[in-house]
Amino acid sequence: MGRSILAEVIEMPYRCNRNQFQLQPIEAGPMAPQTHRKENARAADVFRLDDSWVYKITVLADLVARKVSAVVAETSGLNLSQWRVLAAVADEPGRTSSEVVAVTPMDKAIVSRAVRVLIDMGLLRREASQEDGRRAHLQLTDEGEAVYRRLVEALDRSGASGLQLLPGEEGAALNARLDALIEDYQS
Repeated sequence: MGRSILAEVIEMPYRCNRNQFQLQPIEAGPMAPQTHRKENARAADVFRLDDSWVYKITVLADLVARKVSAVVAETSGLNLSQWRVLAAVADEPGRTSSEVVAVTPMDKAIVSRAVRVLIDMGLLRREASQEDGRRAHLQLTDEGEAVYRRLVEALDRSGASGLQLLPGEEGAALNARLDALIEDYQS
């Protein structure tokens, strides 16, 4: 099996153009990857961002978030936090706000604001818990379900979902490795 597109992209050195928020391959110059290192390397050479998979994942996550945010805003007028809440509730209807916080990279205040806006927009509704009246379960409304479906389709069409880059076994293997890394870092 040949090398995947993702493997090639991850191994390429990049320069971040902060004005355009794009990564550009570095082919030559002072930021180009070094093919050899001096015997007695300076402290700065011990850890190089160019060589760090953690840094590359961080950059990739930021680029994906920007692309998703643009598609979501253009398609629905929602921001990224509101999309994440909508997606978390669509994924598991009946989640509480605390459960949304646990499965998304957002704090309580951001989730609370997003939930309030989504309720005001008529995309979410709260239902009191049968077991504990202090807790409320979140559900998509019919309009929320329609917006969610439109967003998923728009993300797939735009390539922001990333599904077309790693189909089948390769995508499943990457997801399994990412799940293991996430679990390891959460512990």
